[in-house]
Amino acid sequence: MGARVLIVDHQPNLLTCLRYLLERTGLAVDAAETGRQALEMAAGVTPEVVLLETHLPDMDGYAVYQQLREQLGNDVPILVVTARSREVERDKALALGADGYFAKPFDASAVVRRIQSLIRTAA
Repeated sequence: MGARVLIVDHQPNLLTCLRYLLERTGLAVDAAETGRQALEMAAGVTPEVVLLETHLPDMDGYAVYQQLREQLGNDVPILVVTARSREVERDKALALGADGYFAKPFDASAVVRRIQSLIRTAA
């Protein structure tokens, strides 16, 4: 397997879809349905990219974002995903330093291409 991606989302169907698409491109995928799971996974094995939903069942996604930044530093790109497609959500994510923003529903292949681009850039 290639570079490692951490997907954090509470929707199992989306996790399954993205895992399938990313693994087909040779990437290793870790999936978390809660903020706590994501933080534990990132502490165990550092991902090359994080795809993070802002609405999680146990924690605010932006709080998870900030903790991941503290834990991983600024070298690991974090893409924010949210069902809240308001402009203020995008602005908030980008103001925090997110490396990209996707509003649901999104084109999964576009997300995969963006992740691949970020990994190539980091290499």
